[in-house]
Parts: sequence; C-alpha cells; structure tokens
Amino acid sequence: MTESDDRIRQIQSFDKPIRDARLLERLVKWGRRGRLLLKLLKIDPKVFDDASKQLPGLIKGMEELASIPDRFNDAFLARGWIMYESFNPEVALKALDRADTGDIEGGEQILVDHFSEEEIRFNLLRLKSISTFQPRSTLAEKALIDYAAGRYYASVMVVLSLTDGFANDVGRRVGFFAKDVDLWAWDSIAGHDRGLKSLAKVFGAPRGKTTAEVITIPFRHGIVHGRDLGYDNKAVAAKAWAALFATGDWASRITRGERDAPPAGPPPTLKELLQARERLDQETSLMASWKPRQIAIGSDVPATGLPADYGEGTPERAVMELLAFWKSGNYGEMVTYLSQRERRKKTKGRLAGEIREIYQEYSVADFRLESVTDHAPALAIVSTVCTVSSEDGQRREIKAGFRVIHEATDGNPVVAGAPGGDWRILNVVSADRPFP
Repeated sequence: MTESDDRIRQIQSFDKPIRDARLLERLVKWGRRGRLLLKLLKIDPKVFDDASKQLPGLIKGMEELASIPDRFNDAFLARGWIMYESFNPEVALKALDRADTGDIEGGEQILVDHFSEEEIRFNLLRLKSISTFQPRSTLAEKALIDYAAGRYYASVMVVLSLTDGFANDVGRRVGFFAKDVDLWAWDSIAGHDRGLKSLAKVFGAPRGKTTAEVITIPFRHGIVHGRDLGYDNKAVAAKAWAALFATGDWASRITRGERDAPPAGPPPTLKELLQARERLDQETSLMASWKPRQIAIGSDVPATGLPADYGEGTPERAVMELLAFWKSGNYGEMVTYLSQRERRKKTKGRLAGEIREIYQEYSVADFRLESVTDHAPALAIVSTVCTVSSEDGQRREIKAGFRVIHEATDGNPVVAGAPGGDWRILNVVSADRPFP
C-alpha cells in the first residue's frame, strides 16, 4: 500500500488477511475444478470443505474489524478525533454506536470521558520508550497534573507544543502543524493520510477573528496566538492528549525504521514453496475448525493463580507469565514475550533496559485475570487488573489490557495452534499502551 490509498481499510494489516481468506473462499466455490487443483497441489480437499462452513463468518468479522478506523474517522475527524493503533477499539465502537443513533454529541462525550487521569498516565508510560519523547516526559507529567486539576487552559498549551516538537524531531524537521509536515507511514492507522495528516489540518485551521465563544477543538493557531479564548474545557484538552498519543503510534513506527514498505525478498525456491504449501494445508485446517472461545473467568480458567494454572499455548498463559516476571522484576524474561517486530532491531539487553525504565515505576503486588476475548484466529485481547504501588507509596488497582498475537518465528501472524507459533504481546514497550 502506498501514500495514495484512500481508505485505512486498504493497509496491508487489514487487507492481506481478508484477501487471503477470500482466495480460499474462491477455491471452495470452484467446486470440481477447485478440488482438482487442490489434488494436484496435494492438498486435502476436505480441508476446504470444512473451511467453507467457517469462512463467510470469519471474513465478515475481519471486514467489520477493518472498517472501524474509517467509520470512526468519518464520524469524528471533523470534531478533532482520529483512530490510531493503541486506541481502545471497544471505546471507539461504543462512541460509533451512539453516533449511529444520531447522537454524535453523546458519542463524543464517551471519547472525552475515556481520557481519565489514569488513562493518560499509562499512555505516557508507553511514550517513554521513544527516545525523542523522553526529554518531554517531565513537561507532560506537569500537563497531566493541570489536566487532573481541571486547569485545562494550561494543559492544552503544553500538550500542543509537545506534539508539535515531537513530530519535528521524529520526522523531517518540520512541526506537526507545518504545511509540509510528513506524518505518513506504511501499513499504519495513525500514519495513513486519513489519520494524523488530516487531523493536523483540522487543528491547524486558520482562525482570523478573536472570539470568547467556547470551542471544542484545539485550534492551534487560534489558541497559541490568543484569538480563540474559549478553549478552557475538557473536550479540547482530551483531544490534544489523543493527538499526542496518535503521534506516538506513528513515531514508534518511524523510530523502528518502518516508514516505508519492506523491500521485496528473492523469489521462493521450490523447497520453500512446498514447505509453504504444507503450512497452508495445516493452517487452513486449523482456521476451518477455529471458533472463538467463550471463557468464564473463575470456572473455565482461574482469576488468580500461577501461570502454570492456565492452559499451555494460550494467550492468557502468555500474559500471566509476563505479569509474573513483572512482579518479580525480571525484565530480561519479559523481553521474550515481545513480538518479533519489537525484538527484530534491538538487543535483548537494550529491550530489557527499556522495559525496566517503563515498568519499574510501579511495583506489582498482585494481579488477576478479568477477561479473555478471541478476536480472530491469531489475535486475542486479555484484560487483567493489577494492584500496583507507585514510587510515592500509593497503592491502587489498574486495568491492563494486552493485545496478544499468535505469530511465527518470522513475525507473521499464524492461526492459533499452528506448529512453530507462539503467543506474543504487541503492546509491552511500543507506543501502544496495554491499559485500555
């Protein structure tokens, strides 16, 4: 996918799995000719007979998931919101459901209410993993103090300036609000042209007249230059924070050297093609039989316990193991639960250091499993509640949600149960935060 693609639905992370599933569906519909082709490839046609029963529902679910960013931006971009990788999809869907009833203001209020002090604090933890944000952390913390105290006029100014400079340092030496700013990234929700680039235009709209009327969008020029005087409210402040965190998702990808699509590799050998065919046979069989689990916490799986109390090869086992290592302060072992994308370009020691810097701020006293949702054959959301003590000695409960992917050794997602696959956690040290 390139910079010219119109819809976020078309980025590879959404488009390729759907295209692959539709290809399988076409093979099934080919009937006799399709079965003959499968036999020539030495693939059991029964696998595809079984798949035909599951594929329509699977494709529908994938399409619905892929449509969320575009639907969200269609509804809320003009009001100063965009979807981004680390934004909680459940909150986005609640806001969309409200907007779909005609109550766009009610949908927007759901978004504003989502940005609590706790939500922002843990988003800031994620940003600390990005070197260009680290010098900005102190000011961001002070802005959060003002935000929590209701001094929105103070937090808005600081957060807008942090976002501007952050984009400048990560990108091509122009700020977030510059006309020639480049906020694009390949295969990115935030970095799509309908993401940050469009949001910057909304925030950067010209404001030529001084007015004391209440505004609900953080118009940068009007606020900074003293033309818009009615920005002292939570809606403006929440949108400024959301823009900063969306910029963090884009910055995380740029920092990893993933602005552009990876170069095409050499054509596969005959041996590799045969191996790929064998894997496809296995994965198609698993996909055909896959169904999301309906898990009751406390009966199907325990709410608390040792990691070994949870099923081996499950996403909840991976998360509970990660939390156990966090509790014991074993940051090196936490590295092994990162996705291959995170581990690809950094040493284990460096990643352990980044994890330590982020997570040592809180000491985990206890944790429990709250819910497990199988969203797709290779993706699950595991929600937990952690009892933590901060450096100031205060103890409180926080909700920590982890996006867990079943991936092969090359980092590509594979259906749960596929040989050689492991559950890895996407939002440990990236700009994505594990706290929905």
